Amino acid sequence: MRQCDRAKGIFEMSDNELFLNNELPPPRPSVVVIPHHARRASRFDDPMALWELNIGEKLFLTTIPDLSRVRSKMMRKWPHAEQVIDSILNDITMMSHNRVVAMSPTLLVGNPGVGKTSFASALGKTLGLAPRVIGCGGISDSMFGGSNRRWSICDAAVPVNAICAAERANVLLILDEIEKTGTGRQNGNIIDTLLGMLDPVTSKSWHDPCAEVGVDLSYLNWMFTSNDIDSLPAPFIDRCRIVRFPAPTHDHLPILVRSILHDIARSQGMRTNWIAPLAQFELDAVANTWRTGSMRGLRRLIIGVLECRDREVRGRPLS
Repeated sequence: MRQCDRAKGIFEMSDNELFLNNELPPPRPSVVVIPHHARRASRFDDPMALWELNIGEKLFLTTIPDLSRVRSKMMRKWPHAEQVIDSILNDITMMSHNRVVAMSPTLLVGNPGVGKTSFASALGKTLGLAPRVIGCGGISDSMFGGSNRRWSICDAAVPVNAICAAERANVLLILDEIEKTGTGRQNGNIIDTLLGMLDPVTSKSWHDPCAEVGVDLSYLNWMFTSNDIDSLPAPFIDRCRIVRFPAPTHDHLPILVRSILHDIARSQGMRTNWIAPLAQFELDAVANTWRTGSMRGLRRLIIGVLECRDREVRGRPLS
Protein backbone atom coordinates (compact mmCIF):
# COMPACT_ATOMS: atom_id res chain seq x y z
CA MET A 1 0.00 0.00 0.00
CA ARG A 2 1.14 3.55 -0.73
CA GLN A 3 -0.19 6.80 0.69
CA CYS A 4 -1.30 9.66 -1.55
CA ASP A 5 -2.12 13.18 -0.46
CA ARG A 6 -5.50 14.46 -1.64
CA ALA A 7 -7.45 17.64 -0.98
CA LYS A 8 -9.85 15.74 1.25
CA GLY A 9 -7.14 14.12 3.34
CA ILE A 10 -4.80 11.17 3.25
CA PHE A 11 -6.02 7.77 2.15
CA GLU A 12 -4.45 4.58 0.89
CA MET A 13 -4.42 3.28 -2.67
CA SER A 14 -3.02 0.02 -3.95
CA ASP A 15 -0.28 -0.19 -6.59
CA ASN A 16 -2.86 -1.41 -9.13
CA GLU A 17 -5.13 1.56 -8.45
CA LEU A 18 -2.20 3.93 -8.92
CA PHE A 19 -1.37 2.29 -12.24
CA LEU A 20 -4.97 2.39 -13.50
CA ASN A 21 -5.23 6.07 -12.65
CA ASN A 22 -1.87 6.83 -14.29
CA GLU A 23 -0.58 8.16 -10.98
CA LEU A 24 2.91 7.65 -9.65
CA PRO A 25 3.69 7.43 -5.94
CA PRO A 26 5.29 10.58 -4.57
CA PRO A 27 9.10 10.45 -4.55
CA ARG A 28 10.60 9.37 -1.28
CA PRO A 29 12.16 12.42 0.38
CA SER A 30 15.88 12.33 1.08
CA VAL A 31 18.68 14.61 2.24
CA VAL A 32 22.48 14.70 2.28
CA VAL A 33 23.65 14.57 5.90
CA ILE A 34 27.43 14.50 5.37
CA PRO A 35 28.40 16.91 2.58
CA HIS A 36 30.44 15.69 -0.37
CA HIS A 37 33.47 17.83 0.54
CA ALA A 38 34.03 15.94 3.82
CA ARG A 39 37.34 14.05 3.91
CA ARG A 40 37.58 10.50 5.14
CA ALA A 41 39.66 10.01 8.29
CA SER A 42 40.80 6.43 7.62
CA ARG A 43 44.51 6.16 6.92
CA PHE A 44 46.23 4.37 4.05
CA ASP A 45 44.43 1.13 3.25
CA ASP A 46 42.19 1.08 6.33
CA PRO A 47 38.57 0.17 5.55
CA MET A 48 36.30 3.19 5.55
CA ALA A 49 34.14 3.80 8.60
CA LEU A 50 30.37 3.74 8.29
CA TRP A 51 30.04 7.51 8.22
CA GLU A 52 32.73 7.76 5.50
CA LEU A 53 30.70 5.48 3.25
CA ASN A 54 27.89 8.03 3.40
CA ILE A 55 29.86 11.12 2.43
CA GLY A 56 27.79 12.99 -0.14
CA GLU A 57 25.11 10.28 -0.16
CA LYS A 58 21.41 11.02 0.06
CA LEU A 59 19.69 9.33 3.00
CA PHE A 60 15.97 8.69 3.06
CA LEU A 61 13.52 10.40 5.39
CA THR A 62 10.74 8.39 7.03
CA THR A 63 7.32 9.69 6.09
CA ILE A 64 4.23 9.91 8.30
CA PRO A 65 2.30 6.64 8.65
CA ASP A 66 -1.38 6.39 9.54
CA LEU A 67 -1.31 8.13 12.93
CA SER A 68 -4.69 6.73 13.95
CA ARG A 69 -3.21 3.22 13.67
CA VAL A 70 -0.13 4.34 15.57
CA ARG A 71 -2.37 5.62 18.36
CA SER A 72 -4.42 2.43 18.50
CA LYS A 73 -1.32 0.26 18.69
CA MET A 74 0.27 2.34 21.43
CA MET A 75 -2.94 2.47 23.47
CA ARG A 76 -3.13 -1.33 23.53
CA LYS A 77 0.10 -1.47 25.52
CA TRP A 78 0.19 1.86 27.35
CA PRO A 79 -3.41 2.69 28.28
CA HIS A 80 -2.19 4.86 31.15
CA ALA A 81 -0.26 7.08 28.73
CA GLU A 82 -3.18 8.23 26.59
CA GLN A 83 -2.48 11.92 27.12
CA VAL A 84 1.21 11.40 26.38
CA ILE A 85 0.40 9.57 23.14
CA ASP A 86 -2.03 12.26 22.01
CA SER A 87 0.40 15.04 22.91
CA ILE A 88 3.26 13.53 20.90
CA LEU A 89 1.13 12.63 17.87
CA ASN A 90 -0.37 16.12 17.85
CA ASP A 91 3.14 17.57 17.97
CA ILE A 92 4.10 15.41 14.98
CA THR A 93 1.19 16.76 12.94
CA MET A 94 2.27 20.31 13.80
CA MET A 95 6.02 19.86 13.25
CA SER A 96 6.04 17.65 10.16
CA HIS A 97 6.38 19.10 6.66
CA ASN A 98 6.34 17.41 3.25
CA ARG A 99 5.12 14.16 4.83
CA VAL A 100 8.40 13.75 6.81
CA VAL A 101 8.05 12.58 10.44
CA ALA A 102 9.31 15.29 12.77
CA MET A 103 8.75 16.01 16.44
CA SER A 104 9.97 18.52 18.99
CA PRO A 105 12.75 17.32 21.31
CA THR A 106 10.71 15.69 24.04
CA LEU A 107 11.65 15.04 27.66
CA LEU A 108 9.57 12.31 29.31
CA VAL A 109 9.56 12.83 33.07
CA GLY A 110 8.16 10.22 35.42
CA ASN A 111 8.82 7.88 38.31
CA PRO A 112 11.30 4.99 37.89
CA GLY A 113 9.86 1.90 36.27
CA VAL A 114 6.71 3.41 34.75
CA GLY A 115 7.76 2.43 31.21
CA LYS A 116 9.20 5.65 29.77
CA THR A 117 12.04 4.05 27.83
CA SER A 118 10.08 1.10 26.47
CA PHE A 119 7.29 3.51 25.50
CA ALA A 120 9.67 5.77 23.58
CA SER A 121 11.29 2.81 21.82
CA ALA A 122 7.94 1.28 20.85
CA LEU A 123 6.69 4.62 19.56
CA GLY A 124 9.82 5.01 17.43
CA LYS A 125 9.38 1.53 15.95
CA THR A 126 5.69 2.11 15.26
CA LEU A 127 6.52 5.36 13.46
CA GLY A 128 9.28 3.64 11.47
CA LEU A 129 12.06 5.80 12.92
CA ALA A 130 14.58 3.02 13.73
CA PRO A 131 14.92 4.14 17.37
CA ARG A 132 18.22 3.86 19.18
CA VAL A 133 18.37 3.90 22.98
CA ILE A 134 21.50 5.37 24.58
CA GLY A 135 21.93 5.01 28.33
CA CYS A 136 23.30 8.20 29.85
CA GLY A 137 24.01 6.99 33.38
CA GLY A 138 27.60 7.78 34.32
CA ILE A 139 28.62 9.44 31.04
CA SER A 140 31.13 12.11 32.00
CA ASP A 141 32.73 13.18 28.71
CA SER A 142 31.79 14.60 25.33
CA MET A 143 32.53 11.56 23.17
CA PHE A 144 28.85 11.56 22.20
CA GLY A 145 29.83 14.41 19.89
CA GLY A 146 32.67 12.47 18.23
CA SER A 147 36.41 12.68 18.63
CA ASN A 148 38.94 15.00 17.07
CA ARG A 149 40.68 13.83 13.91
CA ARG A 150 44.06 14.73 15.41
CA TRP A 151 43.74 11.79 17.81
CA SER A 152 45.19 8.44 16.77
CA ILE A 153 41.67 6.97 16.76
CA CYS A 154 38.71 9.13 15.87
CA ASP A 155 35.07 8.57 15.08
CA ALA A 156 32.11 10.67 14.07
CA ALA A 157 29.44 11.77 16.54
CA VAL A 158 27.03 9.14 17.83
CA PRO A 159 24.04 10.76 16.06
CA VAL A 160 25.92 10.75 12.74
CA ASN A 161 26.72 7.05 13.09
CA ALA A 162 23.13 6.31 14.14
CA ILE A 163 21.82 8.04 11.02
CA CYS A 164 24.24 6.15 8.76
CA ALA A 165 23.49 2.79 10.40
CA ALA A 166 19.73 3.27 9.95
CA GLU A 167 20.17 4.74 6.46
CA ARG A 168 17.66 7.46 7.22
CA ALA A 169 18.15 11.03 8.38
CA ASN A 170 15.24 11.34 10.81
CA VAL A 171 15.94 8.45 13.17
CA LEU A 172 14.75 8.67 16.77
CA LEU A 173 17.50 8.93 19.38
CA ILE A 174 16.37 8.10 22.91
CA LEU A 175 18.74 9.29 25.62
CA ASP A 176 17.77 7.36 28.71
CA GLU A 177 18.15 8.78 32.23
CA ILE A 178 19.61 12.04 31.00
CA GLU A 179 19.64 13.41 34.56
CA LYS A 180 22.31 10.85 35.55
CA THR A 181 25.06 12.24 33.29
CA GLY A 182 28.18 13.66 34.86
CA THR A 183 28.24 17.39 35.51
CA GLY A 184 31.99 17.99 35.23
CA ARG A 185 33.56 19.66 32.21
CA GLN A 186 37.18 18.55 32.40
CA ASN A 187 36.60 15.98 29.65
CA GLY A 188 33.58 17.67 28.16
CA ASN A 189 29.92 17.17 28.92
CA ILE A 190 27.22 15.39 26.93
CA ILE A 191 24.53 17.97 27.70
CA ASP A 192 26.80 20.79 26.53
CA THR A 193 27.32 18.81 23.32
CA LEU A 194 23.58 18.31 22.89
CA LEU A 195 22.77 22.02 23.02
CA GLY A 196 24.07 22.69 19.51
CA MET A 197 22.47 19.53 18.13
CA LEU A 198 19.05 20.51 19.50
CA ASP A 199 19.13 24.10 18.30
CA PRO A 200 17.11 24.46 15.07
CA VAL A 201 19.70 26.82 13.57
CA THR A 202 23.03 25.20 14.48
CA SER A 203 21.77 21.65 13.90
CA LYS A 204 21.55 22.31 10.16
CA SER A 205 25.33 22.46 9.99
CA TRP A 206 26.64 21.00 13.24
CA HIS A 207 30.44 20.73 13.17
CA ASP A 208 31.59 17.13 13.54
CA PRO A 209 35.19 17.09 14.83
CA CYS A 210 36.02 13.87 12.98
CA ALA A 211 34.38 14.64 9.66
CA GLU A 212 35.65 18.24 10.00
CA VAL A 213 32.56 19.58 8.25
CA GLY A 214 29.12 20.76 9.18
CA VAL A 215 26.69 17.82 9.13
CA ASP A 216 22.93 18.15 8.88
CA LEU A 217 21.31 16.90 12.10
CA SER A 218 18.20 19.03 11.72
CA TYR A 219 16.00 16.05 10.76
CA LEU A 220 16.90 14.00 13.83
CA ASN A 221 14.14 13.22 16.31
CA TRP A 222 15.02 13.31 20.00
CA MET A 223 13.44 11.88 23.13
CA PHE A 224 14.89 11.96 26.62
CA THR A 225 13.79 10.21 29.79
CA SER A 226 14.33 11.44 33.31
CA ASN A 227 13.00 10.76 36.79
CA ASP A 228 13.11 14.49 37.57
CA ILE A 229 14.36 17.74 36.07
CA ASP A 230 15.87 19.40 39.13
CA SER A 231 19.48 18.69 38.14
CA LEU A 232 19.10 19.46 34.43
CA PRO A 233 20.51 22.82 33.23
CA ALA A 234 18.15 25.53 32.08
CA PRO A 235 19.54 25.77 28.49
CA PHE A 236 18.77 22.09 27.96
CA ILE A 237 15.28 22.35 29.50
CA ASP A 238 14.60 25.35 27.28
CA ARG A 239 15.15 23.23 24.16
CA CYS A 240 12.71 20.45 25.14
CA ARG A 241 9.00 19.85 25.47
CA ILE A 242 8.46 18.46 28.96
CA VAL A 243 5.85 15.71 29.01
CA ARG A 244 4.88 14.14 32.32
CA PHE A 245 4.64 10.35 32.03
CA PRO A 246 2.04 8.94 34.45
CA ALA A 247 2.33 5.77 36.47
CA PRO A 248 -0.18 3.00 35.66
CA THR A 249 -2.94 2.28 38.16
CA HIS A 250 -4.99 -0.76 39.06
CA ASP A 251 -7.63 0.38 36.56
CA HIS A 252 -5.14 -0.40 33.78
CA LEU A 253 -4.11 -3.77 35.20
CA PRO A 254 -6.07 -6.14 32.89
CA ILE A 255 -4.72 -4.49 29.72
CA LEU A 256 -1.17 -4.27 31.09
CA VAL A 257 -1.17 -7.93 32.19
CA ARG A 258 -2.35 -9.08 28.77
CA SER A 259 0.33 -6.97 27.06
CA ILE A 260 3.10 -8.30 29.31
CA LEU A 261 1.98 -11.91 28.73
CA HIS A 262 2.21 -11.30 24.99
CA ASP A 263 5.70 -9.82 25.39
CA ILE A 264 6.84 -12.81 27.45
CA ALA A 265 5.50 -15.23 24.85
CA ARG A 266 7.22 -13.41 22.00
CA SER A 267 10.51 -13.22 23.90
CA GLN A 268 10.43 -17.01 24.29
CA GLY A 269 9.62 -17.62 20.64
CA MET A 270 6.03 -18.67 21.32
CA ARG A 271 2.74 -17.55 19.86
CA THR A 272 0.94 -15.05 22.04
CA ASN A 273 -1.99 -17.40 22.63
CA TRP A 274 0.24 -20.16 23.99
CA ILE A 275 0.25 -18.56 27.46
CA ALA A 276 -3.17 -18.72 29.07
CA PRO A 277 -4.55 -15.45 30.47
CA LEU A 278 -4.36 -14.99 34.21
CA ALA A 279 -7.24 -16.52 36.09
CA GLN A 280 -9.22 -14.17 38.30
CA PHE A 281 -7.54 -15.43 41.49
CA GLU A 282 -4.12 -14.89 39.87
CA LEU A 283 -5.09 -11.39 38.78
CA ASP A 284 -6.38 -10.63 42.28
CA ALA A 285 -3.09 -11.84 43.79
CA VAL A 286 -1.12 -9.59 41.46
CA ALA A 287 -3.39 -6.62 42.21
CA ASN A 288 -3.02 -7.12 45.97
CA THR A 289 0.78 -7.29 45.72
CA TRP A 290 1.46 -4.64 43.06
CA ARG A 291 1.31 -1.28 44.78
CA THR A 292 4.14 0.76 43.28
CA GLY A 293 2.83 1.45 39.76
CA SER A 294 6.11 0.11 38.37
CA MET A 295 5.94 -1.74 35.06
CA ARG A 296 9.13 -3.57 35.95
CA GLY A 297 7.62 -4.66 39.24
CA LEU A 298 4.44 -5.80 37.48
CA ARG A 299 6.43 -7.87 35.01
CA ARG A 300 8.30 -9.57 37.86
CA LEU A 301 4.98 -10.45 39.55
CA ILE A 302 3.57 -11.94 36.35
CA ILE A 303 6.71 -13.99 35.80
CA GLY A 304 6.30 -15.22 39.37
CA VAL A 305 2.73 -16.31 38.62
CA LEU A 306 3.90 -18.23 35.54
CA GLU A 307 6.64 -19.91 37.56
CA CYS A 308 4.04 -20.99 40.14
CA ARG A 309 1.96 -22.45 37.33
CA ASP A 310 4.97 -24.33 36.01
CA ARG A 311 5.85 -25.76 39.43
CA GLU A 312 2.24 -26.87 39.95
CA VAL A 313 2.15 -28.65 36.59
CA ARG A 314 5.51 -30.35 37.16
CA GLY A 315 4.43 -31.48 40.61
CA ARG A 316 1.33 -33.27 39.41
CA PRO A 317 1.57 -37.08 38.98
CA LEU A 318 1.08 -38.47 35.51
CA SER A 319 -2.45 -39.80 34.99
